[in-house]
Amino acid sequence: MFIFNAYVQLQGRTTNEKISEAHFYELIMYFQESLLNEIDFWNRLKLHRKPVEFLNGILQELYDSLRMIQQRPEMRDIKENQFGYVHTEIIALWNENRRLGNLYFSTEKYCHITRKDFNTIATHIAEYRALNKLEAKLRGLISKSRQAIV
Repeated sequence: MFIFNAYVQLQGRTTNEKISEAHFYELIMYFQESLLNEIDFWNRLKLHRKPVEFLNGILQELYDSLRMIQQRPEMRDIKENQFGYVHTEIIALWNENRRLGNLYFSTEKYCHITRKDFNTIATHIAEYRALNKLEAKLRGLISKSRQAIV
């Protein structure tokens, strides 16, 4: 598990003011950059003799972290004896209503419906989204690295 996570971010918050849309997307970038810096990603990638192996190892860590985030109490969606995941419900809202426009507004709608604390959910969703975006980037790097080898 990585050090810079939603819990650390929420503990460091000095205000109860609702997270703005701009801050939400800044959080996503913050989580990505923090994770890459924490593991000294670019330097380690540059020095590694087998970059694809290195990237696959980091990718596995990301998968493990995504599963751990899903298991957090804040990221569980339980209603009428049905168990689900908050991120799945938010994406379903986003897909069902294009007027919501983006992940921020879908998260806001989810919190309104479920009466969950927006700042808490938005911070965890931002971290989850950051790891998802990193996963896609890593898979792209792996694909490029494999093509360069051929």
